[in-house]
Amino acid sequence: MEEFKKYVNTLAIGNGRKYETAYNHIKPYIIKRAIEIKKSISQRGRPVQMNYEKFFDALFFVVDEGLRYSSANLFGIPKSTFTRHVKYLSDHNILERIYDELIDGLFLPPDNLLLTDTFTVQSKDGSEGLGYSYKYKGKKCCKVSLIADTDGIVRLATLEPGNDHDAKILRQSVTNINLTGPVKCLADSGYVGKGLCKHCRNQNIQLIAQPRRKNNGEITHVLTPQNEKILKKYRPIIEHVNSRIRKFRGINVKHVKKISTFRTFLFVALISITCYHLFLVK
Repeated sequence: MEEFKKYVNTLAIGNGRKYETAYNHIKPYIIKRAIEIKKSISQRGRPVQMNYEKFFDALFFVVDEGLRYSSANLFGIPKSTFTRHVKYLSDHNILERIYDELIDGLFLPPDNLLLTDTFTVQSKDGSEGLGYSYKYKGKKCCKVSLIADTDGIVRLATLEPGNDHDAKILRQSVTNINLTGPVKCLADSGYVGKGLCKHCRNQNIQLIAQPRRKNNGEITHVLTPQNEKILKKYRPIIEHVNSRIRKFRGINVKHVKKISTFRTFLFVALISITCYHLFLVK
């Protein structure tokens, strides 16, 4: 994370185009690391002559506005060239690796709390990695699952089919997150279940989920006053994180065919948002 600070002007930014400004601050580092990672993967073939400054400007523009690849022509980049480079970023998870570097070494806030939630994204194209969702009347969707801290920094983001249950997604996610000690994880009533609580406990995580009423009228469980207070205080943070991400029109609705491309779009948004809230907010 220290490496990123060299590229960031620590002046606070207004509410106008704050995420775009944050992205422009960190763009030189993204370009440098993307070239380094590409060279480490393979040095075969002739050197690619590419204006990466314009390419990453076009990439942010497509993600932010939810436009087609042909809009890269506005930046002087042909659609075929833009498509090829986006595919390379997606196939090798380059932006995900850069995001991991951004949050590497970032300790949890003193409250030692994590928050989890998912939101469903309707797909207009493709079928890979999708599932039918009742929320959109049986149309194909994907789910974005987030685990964040109480500072609103996303620690883990995964993409799953739209018909996967939230509890199933969290069960897979908690095994992939790196923790240095026991933590509490706050969740809504969709994550209620004894099996999930036990699985989280085995991963050094205490799951605190909002109770829900069963069909027979019984309450699934009762929270202690302390846990109820914590849940009420911190749960809205993850909802704010969701809303920040969904401001990017290219993520609010999936227009791309491949799920790997959509994942790259997601990390463009996460890098911009995280950079803003880490470095540019006083």
